[in-house]
Amino acid sequence: MITIDQVSKSYGKKQVIKNVSLSIPEGSCFGLVGPNGAGKSTLLKLITMILSADRGEITIAGESTKRNSAKIKQQLGYVPQDICLEETLTVEDNLKFFSQVYNVPSTIQKERINHVLKTIQLEDRKKNDRKTLSGGMQRRLNIGCTLLHDPMLLIMDEPTVGVDPHSRNEIYNVVKTLIESNKTVIYSSHYMEEIEKLCDLVCFLNHGEVIDMNSPQTIKQNNAKKAVEVSINTSDLKHFQHLGEPKETKNGYVFPSDDPLRLIHQLTTIMKEHSIDVHHLQMVTPSLEDIYLQKTGQSLSEEGQS
Repeated sequence: MITIDQVSKSYGKKQVIKNVSLSIPEGSCFGLVGPNGAGKSTLLKLITMILSADRGEITIAGESTKRNSAKIKQQLGYVPQDICLEETLTVEDNLKFFSQVYNVPSTIQKERINHVLKTIQLEDRKKNDRKTLSGGMQRRLNIGCTLLHDPMLLIMDEPTVGVDPHSRNEIYNVVKTLIESNKTVIYSSHYMEEIEKLCDLVCFLNHGEVIDMNSPQTIKQNNAKKAVEVSINTSDLKHFQHLGEPKETKNGYVFPSDDPLRLIHQLTTIMKEHSIDVHHLQMVTPSLEDIYLQKTGQSLSEEGQS
């Protein structure tokens, strides 16, 4: 479906996409992961032809974006990170406006709008002004506007950014419906739990470079370094400094280890020596977010430099 071959992009002297190569199969959901500044939005803008690559080539359904951009644009829908809606128009009128932008034939316009309203779960809000909608509803309408011409490829740049957990779940359900309809979806996010639930393939991007790319399960298997989670008081951490730098979690602290059984023995020995109270201690398998941190040294919540 999509092939990206040795693609690079710079803004002035700053290179933000560095020799990226990847392949996205038709009908898959491809997750693009990285913190803000990793290069995700730039890469998506290269795929959608909003930007042009300095080097390399991108092909979509066998067509080069350099030579057949008009033909390709008819087959893709791009959901930008920013909400691009007319505030003074109703939900329905926003959809009418974008159906004209995407050259949806007038004979099927009403049918397409009704189908999209059902898909984004806003049928009961179609007469409401955009400005009266919640943030999550506006995000869903933002998605709906890109579905009117029934694109085979949907590119979504941080579609749940800035919304509450309930709204994120509603958007997740919309995206899941689109995936089940056999559309090819590129889904950019720094919320790893969304990526893991939705995506067949995951690409770790950091400072414009591909760090890892595979199925979520394979990435975990290939990076199956175990860890031990222990619940102790922060004031007691000084006794464990020689065991490495732990990661703080909601349940305590996680110490990575190639030999978790040995680490558990070391931890319990230190606890006995210093009479340290412990609420729980267990072996844990690293999450995708933990693996990203191990590979890059950067959390998904941090700002990148590209």
